[in-house]
Amino acid sequence: MSTIREVRAAEEKMKSVLDVLHTAKAEDPNYLGTELRSASDEYERAIRELEWT
Repeated sequence: MSTIREVRAAEEKMKSVLDVLHTAKAEDPNYLGTELRSASDEYERAIRELEWT
């Protein structure tokens, strides 16, 4: 189970990857694709496993 803190950390990681992509103005869809996929998977998992306490 995830905590709110873990969800926020995963969200921040995803935002940082998106910021790098935006800053680099990447036109290649594969640029940082692995990092973005990993960050979004981690965020999705954290949301799915969130403990509602």
